[in-house]
Amino acid sequence: MKTLAVTVWRSYLFGGLLLMAFILATEPVHATEFSCSSGDVTCLIAAINSANGMPGDHIINLEPGSYTLQAVDNGFVNGLPVISSSIRIQGSAEDPPTVIERDPNAPEFRIFEVSADGELSLVGVKSKEVLVSSWRRCNVYLIVG
Repeated sequence: MKTLAVTVWRSYLFGGLLLMAFILATEPVHATEFSCSSGDVTCLIAAINSANGMPGDHIINLEPGSYTLQAVDNGFVNGLPVISSSIRIQGSAEDPPTVIERDPNAPEFRIFEVSADGELSLVGVKSKEVLVSSWRRCNVYLIVG
């Protein structure tokens, strides 16, 4: 009976040590912060693509100004890449405002699309209405699933 107790005790000890090693070996998920200068749409697109490729909650800081989208980014109907991670886009000041908009002379497209795995927060950022089709106007398309 004593041998069984020692075996159980060693199993628990080994399992506990294995669990601790796993926890210590796992790196914490870090948020990344990006910054884009005023009106730099290329930087905004690159920041979204980078944030989508990493785990964690990310922040994209935009300097005040207009970020005017002139073309569809991803071959669909979005001016920016699909948001597939946790991203907060925030303006760094309220005056002058930070605006993300479609160029009125550009083809019709929406500004944002958020996938079922994505999360988008806009803080201190305005997004102007865009015509997506002849019967509906919106800036954000959400995929719920």
